[in-house]
Amino acid sequence: MDYTRHFARGATPQTEPALRDQAQNSAGGYTFKIDRWGRLARFLILGADGGTYYASERKLTRENALIIDECLAEDPARTVETIADVSHSGRAPKNDPAIFALSLAASSKEPGASAAAFDALSRVCRTGTHLLQFVAMTSQHRGWGRAMRNAIAGWYAGHTQRTLMYQLAKYRNRGGWTHRDVLRKCHWAPSDAELQAVVRWAIGAPGGSRTVKRGDALTEYAAVGLPDYLQAFDELQKTDSSARVVQLIGSHRFTHEMIPSQFLNDGGVWEALLVDMPIGALVRNLGKLTSIGLAGPMSSGAKRIVE
Repeated sequence: MDYTRHFARGATPQTEPALRDQAQNSAGGYTFKIDRWGRLARFLILGADGGTYYASERKLTRENALIIDECLAEDPARTVETIADVSHSGRAPKNDPAIFALSLAASSKEPGASAAAFDALSRVCRTGTHLLQFVAMTSQHRGWGRAMRNAIAGWYAGHTQRTLMYQLAKYRNRGGWTHRDVLRKCHWAPSDAELQAVVRWAIGAPGGSRTVKRGDALTEYAAVGLPDYLQAFDELQKTDSSARVVQLIGSHRFTHEMIPSQFLNDGGVWEALLVDMPIGALVRNLGKLTSIGLAGPMSSGAKRIVE
């Protein structure tokens, strides 16, 4: 009898394990296992968008959430550092998996996990939209305690007036949250008059002098002037002139996310945006630039894009 017909190490079917340390995958075959730290890194880099041929997006997300919990239980500091490192180093094409993982860490009951997550907030959530995503995700798992309020307030406080205005104007809402909502939740009250003006604009408060009563104490706030950048941004949202939009873009370097939608089919507006458009935004908008005729053969727009 030829026993190799039933067992041969070099010809084991994929549906059977060739070695003891192999595990069955979603397709029903057997593959080599990686540990939870390898799976954590794989999720942070690849995510679970759209699922795979054999596993749904929901299944993959739930499986990876459990892996994140296991890593947090074993070593919270290492888990958060891995999340922050993958996000900050640019190894992942999208930041969403890192934000999701950080929100789970911030909501974890493991000792030290939430503190480490909040300490890494600015490394992972580098833009206003990242912050709003984090808030939307984390609010589903935990309340707004002092640690979360302080961490969110610290994110805003880490900006200068100029960079904060840019973040508030460019990334205005995400996941059902706006900066107005978040600022009201975290109760950030900067002592700097320039930052006060920005915050009062963001939450829709008047810029004039006011008196605020907290308990039995009265606090007087002097009137603050709205910075030119925010005045121009407000004008940008109200104008019906594409020529004025082009002027405002040239004066204040507004980005395409800040432009009202009725002007986003205007070639002159996109030509003005193209002057200072970062390479990432340029690549994402090549289709749009082509569809409106700005990237035609031998055109000045095409030359600018190539440069």
